[in-house]
Amino acid sequence: MKKVSPLKEYDDSTNVIKKRRITKRWCQLEKETLLAGVNKFGEGNWTFILSTHKDVFKGRTSVDLKDKWRNMNLHTGI
Repeated sequence: MKKVSPLKEYDDSTNVIKKRRITKRWCQLEKETLLAGVNKFGEGNWTFILSTHKDVFKGRTSVDLKDKWRNMNLHTGI
């Protein structure tokens, strides 16, 4: 009798290669809208800020907004 590992066999069909998104530079309008959104709705409400300004933040995620805000604070001292 052959012993079999309790681990599942490797299935090549489930191996998904994730592609990175193309980096998109932040324009001045996006930066100003992010600043206005944080002033109006508060820091940490990234999903709400994103949903209220979908047209400006096209192709951005709430994590993108959070990261940009953090970088704006680090480099400009807002």
